[in-house]
Amino acid sequence: MNLLLAYSASHQARLLNRPEPTERIGGFIDETVRSLGVALDHPEGATSDASLATAIMLASYQIVSPNPFASSGLTWQTHLNAARRIIVSRGGAQGMHSGDTVSYFLVRWFAYLDLLGRLSGREIDEPVLSDSGKYWTNDNDEPLAEFSVDCFFGFTTRCVAILHKIGELARQCEQERKMMRRGSRGQDIVWKPTKETLRNALRLREDLRNSRERSSGRCSHAHDNRYAHFHNGSDTGEDFDEDELLATNDAFHWAAEIHLYRRLLGYESDHPDVQDAVGLIVEAMHKVKHGGTAENCLLFPLFTAGCEAINYEHREYTLQRMLEVEKTGLTQVGLPHLRQRSVFANVRFFQVKHARLLMERVWCERVAWWEIANGEFIG
Repeated sequence: MNLLLAYSASHQARLLNRPEPTERIGGFIDETVRSLGVALDHPEGATSDASLATAIMLASYQIVSPNPFASSGLTWQTHLNAARRIIVSRGGAQGMHSGDTVSYFLVRWFAYLDLLGRLSGREIDEPVLSDSGKYWTNDNDEPLAEFSVDCFFGFTTRCVAILHKIGELARQCEQERKMMRRGSRGQDIVWKPTKETLRNALRLREDLRNSRERSSGRCSHAHDNRYAHFHNGSDTGEDFDEDELLATNDAFHWAAEIHLYRRLLGYESDHPDVQDAVGLIVEAMHKVKHGGTAENCLLFPLFTAGCEAINYEHREYTLQRMLEVEKTGLTQVGLPHLRQRSVFANVRFFQVKHARLLMERVWCERVAWWEIANGEFIG
């Protein structure tokens, strides 16, 4: 409750265009962190849904807020790692959602933050399931279920596993680059992937293309009454647009290929494969309605395409689309049918703004975005 009050106080100040009540918000946050620490010291609290939700919401708040934990040294990674420990103590993510909609929702929220956090250029703890790269088993026994676009993520659960593996390989490659730079003694040495990394990357590219080609735009949860209240837009009577879901899914798959080319294979931005993927993301974005719910899922591919774009039209499109999302975050708060989602629309404004400013730095400084990222969460 303290954390919800902090979210609400921050949102209210931004809505009224007033300075945030930082002292009051700091008090709410301090009490939340203290209470979570106490809960984690007791067996029941260390595994409860309340503790897990609190840790995940603290991570989410830290992602979009000016650093409220600066004095304590706590970061969104700190709170995400706390959520990870809770999930591990409950037997892992795969076993948490069976018949329990609350746990099911929380583990999916965690998985989204964990997955895109790994791809945001920041190191965090080992994944919950490092061997399989999956966060849960399929929700049913249908073999094609993993190729249905998930309405929570905006891409298939098959893509979840592939993105996870790309994130882990990207971290390994970055560690190799750091070691190479330490031993170079100032000499300009070009990093190249190992033979094993090359094999893994090419295999993952084939997996990505197979996943995208087999994808279905009909989410397996869209007509499941157990999860109806967790769906984006389901509370407003909006229907899922299968073409938009597929376009969003395509954009994530092409963004994953860009990360593979740039961070695993070491391609430069002007490589034809990179630029082809940029163009395909922009093409997919044209199929997603401006201001719609699907657009809220697209920061990661939009940012990825924008950072790697060398074509003026592509840069201009990604920049303008980001600016529109920022404006949407501020204007939605006054629309009656979106009022109950207005806090998160406002939060989205600041998240997109941070990503846009980082993208513009990439253009000005001509460096890879993950080399200058400083805690930004891109997703």
